Order: sequence, then structure tokens, then C-alpha cells
Amino acid sequence: MKRYGEWAGDPHGYAGDPDRCVKVVKTQRGSYLFMQCRFKKGHGPGGAYCKIHAKKLAWRLAQQGERGVDDDSA
Repeated sequence: MKRYGEWAGDPHGYAGDPDRCVKVVKTQRGSYLFMQCRFKKGHGPGGAYCKIHAKKLAWRLAQQGERGVDDDSA
């Protein structure tokens, strides 16, 4: 399972919540820490994303298809 919140002060971070979106997002406190998206998953490839991130991923994949880019980093 993916781990979130890893940084020098907490190198182990924490295990992801299997019921939440798998996207890594920046914390809202303005710091440079990253955490798991807080919304419930159930959309996008494999049902692993929330509605917001599934829509962004679909848009990004469509843009890459229009440009003829074959990129697996999405």
C-alpha cells in the first residue's frame, strides 16, 4: 500500500486509507508536506480516484492523445 506524508521528521509517513482517492495533494496549511486526497474514491481507472481527480486525469489523457504523446506518468 502506498505511504503518504513522508518527510525528514517522519520518514515512515503513514499508510494510505484504502477508502480514499489515491492522488497525492499538497496540504492546505501552505507547507511543503503532501498527503492523500481526502475525498472518497470510486471514479477513474480502477475506481481509484475521486470525481475531481478522475476528471483531471481524463482531461490530461485526452490532451496527451491530441498531441500524440505516449506518456505513462499520468
